[in-house]
Amino acid sequence: LVFAQRRIWFHKNYFWKRHSIPAISMASALTTLLLLLALSAAAVSAQRNFTIVRYLNVTTTQGPIRGAVIETKGSGDKNMVHIGSFLGINFAKVPTGEFRFAHPVFTKWDFVQDVLDFDRRCYQDPGASGDYQTMSESCIAANIWTPYNGTSSNPGSYPVLVWIHGGRFETGSIIEEINSGRVLTAHESIVTVSLQYRLGVLGFLRLSSTVAPGNMGLKDQALGLEFVHKNIERFGGNLQTVTLMGLDAGAAAVGYHMLNDNTKTYFKRAVMLGGSPMVFWSVRQSTTDVERLHAKFAREKLNCDPDRLGLDEALKCLRQVGPEALINAQKEFIKDFQGIEFPPVIDGDYIKEDPVVALRGLRFEPKQLIIGFTNSEAATYVESSLRDKGWSKEDLQDPAKYRSVIEDNFRTYEREPDIMSTAARKFMTDRFTSFSNPSAEVNFRRWLDAASDRLFVCAANEFADLSTRVTGQSVDIYFYVFSEQDNTPNYVGASHGSDAYYFFGNPTDDAPIVSPEQAQLSVRMMDYLSRFVATGDPVPRDNDGVWAKFNISQKYYHNFTADSSAGYNIKYGFHRDDCGFWDKTLKYVNSLQSTALAPAPEDVPKVRVVRDVHTNLTLNEAGICDNVVNATTLAIMIPLLISNVALLGALVWLLIKYNSLG
Repeated sequence: LVFAQRRIWFHKNYFWKRHSIPAISMASALTTLLLLLALSAAAVSAQRNFTIVRYLNVTTTQGPIRGAVIETKGSGDKNMVHIGSFLGINFAKVPTGEFRFAHPVFTKWDFVQDVLDFDRRCYQDPGASGDYQTMSESCIAANIWTPYNGTSSNPGSYPVLVWIHGGRFETGSIIEEINSGRVLTAHESIVTVSLQYRLGVLGFLRLSSTVAPGNMGLKDQALGLEFVHKNIERFGGNLQTVTLMGLDAGAAAVGYHMLNDNTKTYFKRAVMLGGSPMVFWSVRQSTTDVERLHAKFAREKLNCDPDRLGLDEALKCLRQVGPEALINAQKEFIKDFQGIEFPPVIDGDYIKEDPVVALRGLRFEPKQLIIGFTNSEAATYVESSLRDKGWSKEDLQDPAKYRSVIEDNFRTYEREPDIMSTAARKFMTDRFTSFSNPSAEVNFRRWLDAASDRLFVCAANEFADLSTRVTGQSVDIYFYVFSEQDNTPNYVGASHGSDAYYFFGNPTDDAPIVSPEQAQLSVRMMDYLSRFVATGDPVPRDNDGVWAKFNISQKYYHNFTADSSAGYNIKYGFHRDDCGFWDKTLKYVNSLQSTALAPAPEDVPKVRVVRDVHTNLTLNEAGICDNVVNATTLAIMIPLLISNVALLGALVWLLIKYNSLG
């Protein structure tokens, strides 16, 4: 039962949360999904599949700490190994009082700090991760697991992996066994570090550039990377092999750290799982909009009005509010606005310019990279959306219901909070609904694939393409798709986060609910990952199982599955045509007509309509070709093109007439 709880908790709780209110857009549905029917995370984090053997002291730049040597299962059926375990290293000052809503600073101590166990999450919605009793503002911390050779770790000898958890910058923690580096370190003899950072309102409130400046959670991560840089050799780590890895929001953060002039020097390689800095939900373009929105939050939910009190007094007011009250207010605020209300912002400091603009402008230094996702990233999102409506899959057989689902869930384009034009919305809806008598299962799969592409897949594809354009063949890039079926009801493929579950070796601990083949797949994925961390080349030690490099002309990816009948695991171009629709075709249509569907609510930053500046694209350049256009598409496109040609003709006639008059 415990193993089953751990597995189910991961899929239902790690990324998504859900309120009991209707979804009205992709972003709003995503935000609400993070509250999805969570099991108690305390029960998950309480599992300890190891024994403390002795204590182990290390002196860090911040002060001395006492961890433990633990005995745990290593590679092989019954091979027990010893590793060092240091849990809950609080390297930053507790962000309370004057340090709340401020950038983090290092702390120092002269006593021996025990880091034997860690059970504190950063404050977040308790519906997603347990109750408030497991949370604290004293939560900025690192966990470190290191190989142990019997006396002490060999300085500078082991590869280093640093992990940033996901949760859309609103939920998640490093205290769950699911995010533990224990198994990975025991199996692969690498140093594994996990970082915990402030979330939601406490991590990303932005009132101005100097008062509650935002991005505090990202700065927590950056300070953690600096701590690793200064200290990892004392834990046996090789400073020249540091790899930064993250899932969903953590993967986006990896990209932000790549773009930052300081933190990009703290790691050599990157791994992005189920996310990238290109995903539309990971950052807000307009800092002014965020400041107005957060001022509204302070005024209406907490009576700390910046306009009435002034910024400094409003900040004092907010610092006097208890953390639980802040999170409760955040929950109510998200219900009101149905969006990503406390995101990272382009502050001109840590994130100096829009990451998407910087990346598309090739203004970044790529690193050796593994990037990928599962084959059904949005499975939990789609299933939860059905439950919220009180529907089952069979309801999708109804054309009206299915069309309403597509219209409701894909209202914004290309970036939040931009509303899709009328023409583009009709064009998009018809693409996914204009089929003769489809089954409910077909409609469900079509919706699932569209949501997965929009939320995760296409952004990862584009980031990999851009990295190749910058580097040519000078930096190696490896792409993967994780396709192993979830061991949960309503099998739909591999859902969000399943890849991380296997990369961290959890199936080797979860023997009662996984097959031997799945456990072996996890062992091989740990091998691939550790070899990449050590050398930049994910070739397993036995050289069995080639992972072909990704490049701009040969978009190879490795298909991870336990099914030995699946055949050769190197495949080509996952959902490339579908992403051509989202990234090129729909963008072109959206630029032809810009009438928004709805005005912005009163006192909320005005909704902008995205316009593609490259309106001179040919149909072929826009990705409008046989593999992405059906009869319905042409029926919509032809009148639009004719109307634009007619408009151009009228303008030319007026110009000629004007010149003749002159």
